[in-house]
Amino acid sequence: MPEDTAGFSQQELREIIQAYSRRLHKLQVRVAMEGIDARPADRIEIEDIEQKLSALQAQLEPLIDIDMETNPQDVSKGYQREAVLGAISIDQGTCIVSNSKAEYIGGTDGTLRQFGGPGNLIVQEGHAVILEQNGRLSRVVGRGITWLESHERVSMVVPLQTRSERVVVEQVVTKDRFWIEELELMVFHKVDQGPEEDQTENGQYPFSENILLTKVWTMSGGDWRGSIKAVSETAARDVVGRYDLEQILPIAGKPRVDFKDALKREINRVVKGFMGVEVVVVDIGKVRVPEEAKRRLAESGGNAPTQPTLSNELDDEIAAIKRRRLHELRKKQALMGRNTPSEDLIEIEELENKLRENRG
Repeated sequence: MPEDTAGFSQQELREIIQAYSRRLHKLQVRVAMEGIDARPADRIEIEDIEQKLSALQAQLEPLIDIDMETNPQDVSKGYQREAVLGAISIDQGTCIVSNSKAEYIGGTDGTLRQFGGPGNLIVQEGHAVILEQNGRLSRVVGRGITWLESHERVSMVVPLQTRSERVVVEQVVTKDRFWIEELELMVFHKVDQGPEEDQTENGQYPFSENILLTKVWTMSGGDWRGSIKAVSETAARDVVGRYDLEQILPIAGKPRVDFKDALKREINRVVKGFMGVEVVVVDIGKVRVPEEAKRRLAESGGNAPTQPTLSNELDDEIAAIKRRRLHELRKKQALMGRNTPSEDLIEIEELENKLRENRG
């Protein structure tokens, strides 16, 4: 590949850029696959090629501007430039999807995010990504490395791992007319995987492309956590009204299990059918009732309310989520190396300490 490109024509510069871009993509894929064991020489060559591509792109853009002025089209100049760069397969950078969000590195600032590919998309375990191209949803991809086509970009990041929400319901009345001042719930949810025959293989987290496109995807690309909280609170008010206070309060017992199952079903009736999200576990945390309710309950022979702790099932689920999160962060650290955000390094240390304490 020639080092001195001064005086080269637009076509010659395009061919050189394409060759460098192919080599860069090959190296990035190899480094991503090898993780912390990646060869130092590969990382050095990646940095070298990225610098050369930036210089070549700066050299090419004035030639494109001249061409645009002599051949105007009914689109903005900024979009024209990106259209030409995309058509000749200039690598616009890399998008890394982890921790339920997309981060962009390399390339011209904002180009891959705003105009789309070509470029690299690296998706960490536990995620799927809905892509769009030229204003239309183009495809759904899972973990691994994907080459983004011209003008193809991230429309929505879909976390596939189980996540939890703390929901506090205030001033709710039971079937036997006791007021609960505060009811704390832990709601664990994940994307509905759909029937097995419709699932796309994606490591530990298979997904249904149909469910993601028809139910989960939103135009804003926003998450559903707020909706889960709102639906859970509404469902809790309805379900609490079907049970007596003494059925809800005891930590163990069939009525409490029935209450949690009924609550899970009521939430899923909305979120699974309309949002493509499934609630997998609901558990009860603190329950706070007025002193008058405690007295009336004691007089009626019921148990005075206690402050129950979360069940072993929930503790195990929390520990599993922490382990998966730690695994994702370590993989991200292996990919980004010294560019790993400081907040990720702090979270890795905190998760390691917490998991060590749990084992102890």
